[in-house]
Amino acid sequence: MRKQKKLNFIPGDEFLYCNTVYMLMVNSIGNVTKEKFTDWMKANVFEPLRMTNTYIEDRYDRIVPNNATSYYNEKIISLER
Repeated sequence: MRKQKKLNFIPGDEFLYCNTVYMLMVNSIGNVTKEKFTDWMKANVFEPLRMTNTYIEDRYDRIVPNNATSYYNEKIISLER
């Protein structure tokens, strides 16, 4: 954020997904509470709301039962027969 000198485009002309504010939130919660963000979210958001199948992914090598994950494949496969 500090290195960005100007906007990517005129506000209202386009949109762009960015995790900047999410990362600011993660770091702020960690700094204020002195807890890992994943632990804080579980104790303060997911458990009180009984969100038993919701979690913050912090290990991308984890295998989670009944979880759909995204993937990318450059090869386009035709569904036509």
